[in-house]
Amino acid sequence: MQTQQRRQGGTIISLGTRGRVGAAVALALAVTALAVGTTAIVRSGGGGSGGAPPREHAAPSGHLAADPGQVVAGPGTAPTGPATVPPPPVPDDGGVPIDFGGVTFELPEGWTVLNRDVRGWIEFDPVAGYGIEHPYNNLCVSPPDVAPFCGLQLWHGDLPGNEGFGPWEDHGDWPWHQETDPPFCPDRLGSSPTDAVVPVDGDLGPVDSGIAPVGDHTAVYDRWAVECEVSGFTYSPRTWHLPDSQIVILDMYGQPETDSILQTFRFAAG
Repeated sequence: MQTQQRRQGGTIISLGTRGRVGAAVALALAVTALAVGTTAIVRSGGGGSGGAPPREHAAPSGHLAADPGQVVAGPGTAPTGPATVPPPPVPDDGGVPIDFGGVTFELPEGWTVLNRDVRGWIEFDPVAGYGIEHPYNNLCVSPPDVAPFCGLQLWHGDLPGNEGFGPWEDHGDWPWHQETDPPFCPDRLGSSPTDAVVPVDGDLGPVDSGIAPVGDHTAVYDRWAVECEVSGFTYSPRTWHLPDSQIVILDMYGQPETDSILQTFRFAAG
């Protein structure tokens, strides 16, 4: 897989700041949870998203109020300039229809569903004295040159966050990485487990945040910059969070078809 360091298509409205919320994890609970094959956390009070995300809503004509290919800065944020690529093309007819979590979308020719299952994480409530189960649905789809790894991964339900120790956090520190082990370097698709994946410049937070279209709805958008410590290979995980639909879409490695796939999303409710 080659390095992809290009501006992805689609209109993005940037935000000026991002919240950070730390999660206190009880190590004893984590050890106990691992013994039974689940993840446990301690409820720590307020929400885990650093404030309520923008409400998901339908965008007029399926687009945001910005010129195509132009990044629009929020209050107190300097414009980042025009995007380096034009808006993505409209998907061709005849794609493979997929139903997931109340939405329908189309996969391009050659893409297939690799895995569909139900997962979960457990939050321990010390006041109630028992664990609260948070199930979510998982879907992995991919083109043939990326399989058996996920070209796109989708989650629906009680969305997990970083290392599965809490809920999804918009603009947070690597919420897309839900394993306790560090991610492998993808330039060799797992054949170099000693090549640690680390954040560029040491910052686990996103380098780009805002809102972006998914079908005729808008999603909370984040992009992170990560690199392989030994090989220097870099990539940019991107996520689209639809709060009302309880869906997160993850493009880990920057698939060229992603933005066209997002244009095909149709929502059952609203």
